[in-house]
Amino acid sequence: MKRASTHAEELKLRLMTIELLRAAKKHYTYRELSSKTDLPVTVLSRYAKGHVLPNTERARSLWKILKKLVGLETELSRKIRFNKDGYFDNTWIIGDFNILRQASRHALTTFAGRRVTKILTAAVDGI
Repeated sequence: MKRASTHAEELKLRLMTIELLRAAKKHYTYRELSSKTDLPVTVLSRYAKGHVLPNTERARSLWKILKKLVGLETELSRKIRFNKDGYFDNTWIIGDFNILRQASRHALTTFAGRRVTKILTAAVDGI
């Protein structure tokens, strides 16, 4: 993530970190997350439940750790499935709002400031 320059951007980073923590909670226990993040279970629980927001610096460090655990690439590789005929089945991906949210943020940051005039899809009804 880029260094936030405004209060709104810092708050957005802190909230996105909480979303990533909630996604991680689906795969890991608080104890496992605590050992990976070096944060107490109670602190992680308060963050995940929305009782407390991490400060900006802690959000940045937590983001880096959580991105490796449940970031877009990790989640996509975890959800990729092929049917018996060898065709890619994207049902598990398009039904996962965490992946869709991360993908939209990735696209937004990748193409921000550029003029996008066309989108290519694999099928006519692909979008």
